[in-house]
Amino acid sequence: MATKNNVVGGEKVSHVIAREGNGNIQIMFTIPYDLVKKEKDEALSHLSKDVEVPGFRKGMAPVNLTAEKISQSTLIEHALSHILPEALSQALTQNKLKIAVYPKFEL
Repeated sequence: MATKNNVVGGEKVSHVIAREGNGNIQIMFTIPYDLVKKEKDEALSHLSKDVEVPGFRKGMAPVNLTAEKISQSTLIEHALSHILPEALSQALTQNKLKIAVYPKFEL
């Protein structure tokens, strides 16, 4: 299990591959906080367009007010949905792996 690095969004994302006896492969990514924070902020601005706050038109409320209405898990899932596919693609290419089914992501 060697650690390898990728560059996603200008940040280094490292991964470790663990092979299981039944043929399954587990890839563990280490994602820098700066990259997650940047993507989380972008997700907040994107998701805030669909949030309704009393006194404001839909999508026109300040981000700090809409942030209270959006759960942290939703923000993190949205941010990781932008980071993980690119990191996975690079890891598969680097390690010359081919997947049979779409992978399952877990935090």
